Amino acid sequence: MLRPGGRAVIVSTDWPSLTWNSSNPERMTRILDAFSEHCPHIALPRVLVPLLKTAGFAIASQSILPHFNAIYSPDTFSSLTAGLIASFVPGRRGVSEEEALAWLQDLRQTGERGEWFFSLNQYLILVEKPTLRE
Repeated sequence: MLRPGGRAVIVSTDWPSLTWNSSNPERMTRILDAFSEHCPHIALPRVLVPLLKTAGFAIASQSILPHFNAIYSPDTFSSLTAGLIASFVPGRRGVSEEEALAWLQDLRQTGERGEWFFSLNQYLILVEKPTLRE
């Protein structure tokens, strides 16, 4: 809810855009499938603008916030995201804690071999609540 003339910034992640190099693509798919339970709409950016317009907001601007890491480092967005995912997925969609830890270890080893690749898109949308017309 915004007052007339108010503005808001929305940042939304398109989780299906996530690309991550893994030596075990099947396990990667299982892990990311389990992680999809972390939010009610994993592809919200794809439908957000029409929803906002229907709710009466004007779209002032839209831009992409790409996240890309081509090297492994424990302090990168991708490495921190991996830890978050590994802590979330155990017990979801048949993923065990052991499988989540093996996935995380595999990612680290991929990075140590110089094969790290991570890409994820987020979208920034600036909305405005139109002023009341008299």
